[in-house]
Amino acid sequence: MQRKPGSRYTLYDTAGVEAVLDRMAAEIAGRIAGRRVQLVGMLRRGAPLAAALHARLVGAHGLALAAPLAIKVRRYGDDLSLEHPETALQE
Repeated sequence: MQRKPGSRYTLYDTAGVEAVLDRMAAEIAGRIAGRRVQLVGMLRRGAPLAAALHARLVGAHGLALAAPLAIKVRRYGDDLSLEHPETALQE
């Protein structure tokens, strides 16, 4: 099947995404039961995923988890030369 250039392709509809998240939560629940864990998601796309998994792990699987954390990650965040070109590490 050919698509027109620029057209979007949908891998999952809403029900499909919900089913995938349910399966992911079930798999995670089996691995973390009885452990102290913290869900962390990167802002933009990871944070909503962490929140959705958290809701399922708490609601459907009865796990007691702290609220998920959202972190902001910048490209090359550890490379000061990009942010502060005057910084030069010398030996």
